[in-house]
Amino acid sequence: MITMDRKEDPKNTISNDVVDISVILDSSGSMSYEWKSTIATLSDFLFKQKEAFKNGTYTITHFNDTAEVYLADTKLSNFKGLSPDDIIPDGLTALYSAIIKNCRLLRLRKHGRRKFVVVVTDGQDNRSGEGSQKAAYDIVSEQKKEGVEFF
Repeated sequence: MITMDRKEDPKNTISNDVVDISVILDSSGSMSYEWKSTIATLSDFLFKQKEAFKNGTYTITHFNDTAEVYLADTKLSNFKGLSPDDIIPDGLTALYSAIIKNCRLLRLRKHGRRKFVVVVTDGQDNRSGEGSQKAAYDIVSEQKKEGVEFF
């Protein structure tokens, strides 16, 4: 067990072998050029996590014009792979909206798990709207203070 600084608060006790992996996947139109390799790489990554963390879970939030949860709080032990046809790339890049949505979901997840967020994108936000960048940075900072690791 890893114990964070504030020992009196049980939500700060984190198990090393129980993880919650959140993938924020860019499914905008510009990703279509490398979509097959992106999905293959993501599948490979999740298969490796499945081997390493038998009790882990994963969530995939994909985004283009909007952010949508594709799979939520799913056991890594049940992961069978992804197909390029599961999600079809199209539209613009609402990166900040996806980060905000994902971080709000993280707040609801079980305590006592190591939490990782992996962002897969080829570009910058061009869709989320005014104020979204600051809101995304603020919520990421908040989550980092809670021990969430971002990649």
